[in-house]
Amino acid sequence: MIKNESVMSVHSSHFRKNSIRLLLVTTGVASFLCVGFVAWRISDNRAQQQELLADIDLLSTQGSPVNADGVKKLHESSTNRELTDEWNSLFDELTTIEFLEATESFPYLGNSHLKDDRVPPRGQPWEAEAGAIKFLTETKSLRDRLRKLAMKSRGVYLPMNYEGEGQGYSSSYSGYKQAIHLTRFESYVALRFNNPAAVLEDIRCFTGLSNLLDGTPSINSFLLASAASQNSLGVVQEAVELSIFNEEQLQQLLEHFSVPVSPRHFQLALKGERGMLLSALESLASNQSFTLFGGSAKSRLRLLKLLDRLELAKFEDGDAFMRLIEESLHEIEQFGFTENSVDAMALGGATPVVAAGTVYVRNEMKRKLALIAIGVQLYRHKHGNLPSNLEELAKVNLDPVSLAPIGGKPFGYRLNAQRDTATVWGFYIPSRIKQTPPEPPEPVGENSDWVWRFR
Repeated sequence: MIKNESVMSVHSSHFRKNSIRLLLVTTGVASFLCVGFVAWRISDNRAQQQELLADIDLLSTQGSPVNADGVKKLHESSTNRELTDEWNSLFDELTTIEFLEATESFPYLGNSHLKDDRVPPRGQPWEAEAGAIKFLTETKSLRDRLRKLAMKSRGVYLPMNYEGEGQGYSSSYSGYKQAIHLTRFESYVALRFNNPAAVLEDIRCFTGLSNLLDGTPSINSFLLASAASQNSLGVVQEAVELSIFNEEQLQQLLEHFSVPVSPRHFQLALKGERGMLLSALESLASNQSFTLFGGSAKSRLRLLKLLDRLELAKFEDGDAFMRLIEESLHEIEQFGFTENSVDAMALGGATPVVAAGTVYVRNEMKRKLALIAIGVQLYRHKHGNLPSNLEELAKVNLDPVSLAPIGGKPFGYRLNAQRDTATVWGFYIPSRIKQTPPEPPEPVGENSDWVWRFR
């Protein structure tokens, strides 16, 4: 019995020694792997940081801003200050308490719950009509100044925040929005009173307001300028559908919208947003403690590569550009949003810039659709009837093929059996629809601007 216990004791002793050896070996291997991983991670971070710095140096060499100071210089060199004081003075007047109180009962201008209301078309009752006429009479001098300034403005310098809270915003934008609302209100009142000359002036004023922000390197300015353009096309649509323009005025509209939407403002905004983001991310990264899984330059490299692809895109090819936008947004989604504040800000900052590319494509599609619709109305004026198909617009010097939207299929057109009413349609983007649908969509919500009806 004693012998067996001794044998068991020896075996137990060997087992403990072997276990200790195994534990030491395992711990050593784990330590080696851990040290190796840390070394690799540090090396990888260092390589990414070097690549990031090289990319930023290249951008700087090419003349693109890489920080807030560079964006400020780009803004100042791309704009002029000749009319800055006049515009800021006008914007101040449009945002006074007195002006806001005077407009609170009117569509587009007043309280937020009224902004979706419309000026009723002629023939329909409007309780606020007498007040609207009084308001427009009292503000004639102000509106005249607005139109005259808009007609001679392009790329005017308006102060903007380049970093910190409100990055990419301007204190002038509240007044700018009010200028859009006032012009919109005036134009729909002119439609109600069947004043096509005044409507044409407002359409030109919208274009001037859009041109005003040329040269401002931010997505906010690009979207505001686009809003001015889209409001213009909304007025054109209603006016053309109401048949208030004569042949000469329709010809003027064709000439007015004959120039393709330039990608310059979007490209400039992209440069500005990249510079402001890089500046903010650098500041954030320098204040963030380094961890093995955070603090690297990877997210900023991803941001630069995404924006580089957008900047080098072929803007004239709407289909290719939309594919690039969709691929870029999908790529951002695949990256995901991490708890690392640098990563989250980099990818979050890229999203609105990429998505704004869709607005550029949409602006150009709407311009083309407006030309087709104006052409249909002009054809009716010249020939006494609506065209049988869009190919007949060649008689008013329009080519529906060259004016086709993305997807390559021309806009839709349908003449009714009596040949006295017609419909022209396109489709909203971004959506699941990739080309002009065979049937006109219901003209509600997002599709309301994409269906024009002639009666």
